[in-house]
Amino acid sequence: MSITLLASRLEIEEWIKSLRLAPASRAKVRNVFSMIFRHGIRCGWLDKNPVAMVRVSSKRLRRPDVLTAEEFRLLLAALPERERLMGMICATTGMRIGEVLGLRW
Repeated sequence: MSITLLASRLEIEEWIKSLRLAPASRAKVRNVFSMIFRHGIRCGWLDKNPVAMVRVSSKRLRRPDVLTAEEFRLLLAALPERERLMGMICATTGMRIGEVLGLRW
């Protein structure tokens, strides 16, 4: 049994662009859909992957603000001890704040 797909590459690109997500998140949506279609091909349900040729940019919308070493030093000095430790862990390990908050001591 084979499934006939009706959406074109351009329609899929437009749909992905319409998602109210960050560019990297839209790229992940595209990748998940491509993986699903590849699975359909392996199972013999589909003849082709309509997402394979879809282009999605994962470029950031704006440049992130980065503190200078002096700004970071001043920030740490103004924080209470617990938050200072979390700031140091984030800065020295590259962990995100959610990951640091999830640590168990």
